[in-house]
Order: sequence, then structure tokens, then C-alpha cells
Amino acid sequence: METQHHAKVAGLAGVEELEEQVRETFREVEGRCNKISQTGTRLGDRLQTTVRKLTKLTAEANNAQQRSRLVGAEDPASPGGQIQEKVALQRDAVKTMAECASVMALFDAERVLMQAMYRSGLGL
Repeated sequence: METQHHAKVAGLAGVEELEEQVRETFREVEGRCNKISQTGTRLGDRLQTTVRKLTKLTAEANNAQQRSRLVGAEDPASPGGQIQEKVALQRDAVKTMAECASVMALFDAERVLMQAMYRSGLGL
């Protein structure tokens, strides 16, 4: 009888130990899920920022095209008008290239972040 009692006590202790292991595993999974959720939110925010920058860049490129048409339409034969048009186009081109480089840097940073997440087991 006493042997059965010890067996039951040992069995209960084993069950409690397993319960604690399950709880710990659940906490770890929950922590990973929270990290993935936070990372997803950050990525979404960064992607929205990138989309806004690209939208702004597209609008500015369209405005530059319109300005260059207007400058050319004012007096295309005038050397001064041609110079102003070239200067305006060069300024717009330099600004556009700088903004494109900035957006590409954001994409590179996102790519590095995604690779790091994948390697660490947090891949989405």
C-alpha cells in the first residue's frame, strides 16, 4: 500500500514537472510571437514611410517634367531659356537621385533586417 502511495506521489511530482515545462515552453512561444508581432509592426511602419517617400518622389518628378515643359514653352529659342531649363532639369535630377539613393538605402536596411530575423528563427 505504501509503495503505491509513493508511486502516486512520484507520478504527481512528474506531472507537476511536466506542467511547469509546458508553461515555460508556452511563455517562450508567447515571447517569440510578441517579438514577431513587434517586428512586423516596425516593418509595416517602415514600408509605409518608404511608400510615402516614393509617392512624394513620383509627384516631384512629375512636377519637374511640367516645369521643364513650361520653361521650354516660354521661349525655346532663347539661350537664357534653354540654360534655365537645363539648370532646372539638373537640379531636379540631382534631387531625384539623392532621394532614390535614400529610398534604396531603406530597402537595403529592410533586407538586412529580414535576413537577420530569418537567421535568428523569427522569420515571418
